Amino acid sequence: MPGKMTNTISKMLCGIGVLLLCTSCWDRVEINDTAIVVATAIDVAPDNQVRMSVQVPLAGQLGGATGGGGGSAGSGSSYYVDSAIAPTLRAATAKLQKRMSRQLFYAHRRVFIISEAIAEKGIHFYFDALARVPENRLSAYVVISKGPAYELINAQPRLERFPAESIREITKSFGMKPMTLKNASVIMSQKGMDLTIPYMEVKENEIGIETSREINHLGYAQFKDERMVGTFTGEAEQGLLWLQSDIFPPGGTVKISKKAAITYNVNHAELSMDIQLEDSKPRISIRVDADLGILESQTNTDLLKEETMNRFKTLIRQQIEDQIDAALKLMQAQRADNIGIGNAFGRKYPQLWLDRYQDEWSDVFGDLDIQVTVHPTITRIGLIEENIIGEGGI
Repeated sequence: MPGKMTNTISKMLCGIGVLLLCTSCWDRVEINDTAIVVATAIDVAPDNQVRMSVQVPLAGQLGGATGGGGGSAGSGSSYYVDSAIAPTLRAATAKLQKRMSRQLFYAHRRVFIISEAIAEKGIHFYFDALARVPENRLSAYVVISKGPAYELINAQPRLERFPAESIREITKSFGMKPMTLKNASVIMSQKGMDLTIPYMEVKENEIGIETSREINHLGYAQFKDERMVGTFTGEAEQGLLWLQSDIFPPGGTVKISKKAAITYNVNHAELSMDIQLEDSKPRISIRVDADLGILESQTNTDLLKEETMNRFKTLIRQQIEDQIDAALKLMQAQRADNIGIGNAFGRKYPQLWLDRYQDEWSDVFGDLDIQVTVHPTITRIGLIEENIIGEGGI
């Protein structure tokens, strides 16, 4: 009995000793000693160097009213921006740290902005620093800037406290095709698919008592391998979205006469791709089914009439086909498979892909015969059949 009691006491003392050892905080970093980086921007610098800029919220300015704030200057700023030039991103971080009273902390970074000038040279090596250090989050959104990247984090949006938050919200909003650092890395490591990354600029508000420098979404930067080779804007941007399997454009506007137009929204859309071989050559057929609704009609025509709906569907079908054609022409001209047809072909014909097409897919893609058919259906016309001022109005 005494032996059992001794063993029990020994175990308890060992447990208490382990608990005392586990209470140590040797590697702690106090929040008051941390500078949380919410955005990073990289730009071209002289002598093949890189300028890295960071955006850090100012904790002392976060207790006021919500809304946007200034940049680095001014006592009312809600964030601070600084930059350093060095051969690598980590060297630039070390330079910045020398004049920072707090430890730079990247685990909460929301966006990573790359200037167009750097994107045209290649972005592959910049991703190394982002994956090598554990505190970097690969779920951060990546964006290409028109002009210097540091201008985006020096913007002054009115609806958000920080430009980083404005960029993040725009990037992940409905009808947008976001790109995270992780997904960009996965796509760049595959053959048969090329990147598209949101493309943005700073733009002043057009009307207002006070001017503001807002974040403006322009379209998508087009990549081939690791280099930016073009942009999807206008019709090509809409066509790119139609060719995605997980997102679709929010809607569009079609002219039905010189003076009238209709605006529609997309309730739902589905993309199906059929890949066949003819004489060992790929033949691609793409079908888009779109469920639409009428948001605005500048005509007094009764929307319940079959001939009216058929006319609208014909015009919308032609518009969507033109948009898709614009996107495909841009892709094939650059020989950049930005929708992953090669990836899908490799899954369906894996051996043929490995033996014949994997290494020469860019050239094959440029000459592919791609057939596109669009099938729009208008299922919603709103609460009224005609304009409320017309004869059939309320």
